[in-house]
This record gives sequence, structure tokens and C-alpha cells, in this order.
Amino acid sequence: MTLVAGSYEKYILGWRLKQKKKNNEEEEGYGLKPIFTYPAHMGPIKCLAMAGPVLVTGGMDDTIKIFDLASYCEMGSLLQHTAAITSLCFYGDESSVKSGGSTYPRNLLSSSLDGNICIWDSDLWVHLKTLKAHKKGVNDLSIHPSGRLALSVGRDHYLSMFDLIKGRCTFKSNLQKEATAIEFNSKGGDFYSMVIEDVVSVHNAEDARLLHSLHHKKRVLCLAHTENGLLLTGGEEPTIRAWDLGTGKIAFSLENVHKSRIKGLAVLGSKSTTESDDNPYFIASASSDGLVRVWDVRMLNRDNPAPLVETDSKARVTCLAGCTSKRVKKSPPIVSEGKVVSDNQETALTSTEIQSKSKDKDFSVAGIADDSKPEKMSHIALKKKKFKNGLGIKGKKAMKLKGIKSKK
Repeated sequence: MTLVAGSYEKYILGWRLKQKKKNNEEEEGYGLKPIFTYPAHMGPIKCLAMAGPVLVTGGMDDTIKIFDLASYCEMGSLLQHTAAITSLCFYGDESSVKSGGSTYPRNLLSSSLDGNICIWDSDLWVHLKTLKAHKKGVNDLSIHPSGRLALSVGRDHYLSMFDLIKGRCTFKSNLQKEATAIEFNSKGGDFYSMVIEDVVSVHNAEDARLLHSLHHKKRVLCLAHTENGLLLTGGEEPTIRAWDLGTGKIAFSLENVHKSRIKGLAVLGSKSTTESDDNPYFIASASSDGLVRVWDVRMLNRDNPAPLVETDSKARVTCLAGCTSKRVKKSPPIVSEGKVVSDNQETALTSTEIQSKSKDKDFSVAGIADDSKPEKMSHIALKKKKFKNGLGIKGKKAMKLKGIKSKK
């Protein structure tokens, strides 16, 4: 189980949740082992996303950075956007490449304050299409689990829906107020939740009918859906609430989990099983004061439950992501004279040919067919920076695990 946090100080920090062992016997205790600290961007980090061995981060420097967590390498930068990156979302289905029980994502969707949503092929990291989403900046986006549609909310007070088969916007709705977050439920995609200030509205995904209005005392800053139909919310008040989407009532809550506002929530499943009703039972939370805590849902019935484990990142955390998949190592594409050569491809298309083909054929987020898959890397600054012992990189950018070393 891996946790990664982004910070205002331009760094990403990673931990692995491991069960402590003593005398070759497992104990009940857990620990967060630091695995890397890395200066990812030239400005504060706004968002990040994880899928299998892939980590992507978006920052105020208008760039998206790609990392391979299996080999602790920085793979490159995506440079299509012209403003700060606000949201990143992976898509993968059953036909994706699987290895060791982990799924390698097929596509990445990114949104920015430039009002655009970009669709990327996460196999070769090729820019496939740009969708004009909002007149002002995009606050958040979410992909339906089927991969056929996506929703976004922006600073223009509109909700936009995109048909990812055709690659175009099909519907817009004026919300009258600015929504800051939107997310489909992770199992089935029957509902989507939208945040407007201190209210989370739950809608039916089929007809957008309002099902529940979940009221909070203060502004909501982060959402996380669980596999068993619960919605976790956190924000400016130090409380994590779990809402039952079937009834619209609170299933359980964690009071005073942090001293400052909660900036990120992540759901971690069981290490032993993947289909149990108790799964997932680990919840990770991060606050702006730098504390990252992991909670065991099974201990909530106790009075004043304590966190299972916690760590101090010594940074101002802005976002949090978690992944329970095993690490898999995917061979990077071979770059030769501006083109990417893959084992299952023999031809290469330029970006102009990609755009012409997208006009003649239906566009799908699942990617272009294998016989016409683009190989031209026109919007990525490809590079590889090896993490030094998994704990940073060489020279002036090296950092300590217990804190961040200032540059000279």
C-alpha cells in the first residue's frame, strides 16, 4: 500500500504502509516507511493521481510530471496546457495490460485553468485530443468507470458533460454557483457527487436527478468514494464523515482527526483480499499542517479512536493519493529520432495525421486501434531521472527523509 502527497513546497513525498514483524511473526502494528522525497515541480503541486506503477503530478508551473514508482524514475513532462493543472484522472479497463495483479492505465485526462481538458495515451504518452471545457478555468473532472463519458466543473459556474466516444462536449448546465469538485462513485458509476461550498450534492448518473444534499458546517475540500458505497468527505472542519449514498445519512464520523483543515483523503484496501465486505478498511488523511494519518475503520466503535499510524511530512500538504496495487515495472518506450518504437507497432503517425483521423473516425478514450496508434511524441519532454536509492536525486536537489533541505 503506497501513499503519495503533494506539497506547496514543490515536493512529492511517498510512504509505504507496512505491517510490523517481530520474530518472524506478524503483529497488529503498522508503520509508514518513507520511500522517496522529490522536487517534482517549479511551483506548488495542485493535484496528483496514481494507477498501478504510474504516478502523475500537476503543478502551478503548467506542467504534468510522469513518474515510474517501480523504478523510482521521472519519465518526462507533458507540456500541452498553458495554465496551472487542476485535476488528473486515469482510465483503465479489463483489456489493459495486467501484471502481478496490477492494472497499467490506458488513458489520462487532465484539466487546467486554461479551460481545457487534454486526453493522453498513457502507453506512449501521446497527446490525443484537447477539449474546450469551460470559458474560465476547470476546477475538477471525473471519468465514468465505463470510459464513455466525463464530467467537469469550472469557474464559469457550469457543469459540462463530454462524450468520450465522439470526443466532444454534449451537455452544459448552469449551476448558478461555482462547484469545486466532482467525482463518480468508484463501483458502477451510478452516482456522482459534486461539491459547492459546504454542500455535497449526490446525483443519479443516468438523469442527473438530485438524490441527496449532504450539508456540512464548513467548506468541503476533498472527496473519496469507497467500494462499499460510502462517500468520505473532509474540509475546513477537522472531521471525516462517511455518508451512505443509499440513505443520505452519516454511517460514521471521525472527530478532531487533525488540528488544521483536511486537504486530502485516500482509501486503502486490505492486503489479503480484494472482495471482502470489510474492504476497504484503511482511510488515509492529510492536513495542511503536514500530518498524514491512517485510520482503521474497524476500530471506530471504540471511544476516542487513535490513528493506526501517523507521520509528519514537515511540509504544507496540498493533495493526497493512495494505491493498493502491487508494483509492476513497465518497460519504457524506445525513443529514436523523435519517434517512439514499440514492440507491437511498425508504423508511425504524425500529430497532423492523428488530428485528420480523429475527424474521420469516432474518438474513444480507450485509445486508437493498434494498427493506427500514434507514435510521434510531439507534446512530451521525455527524460529519465533516477531517484538516488529511492530517496531523492543527486546533487543540489537531494533531500532528507526527515525534512526538506533548502537549495543553495
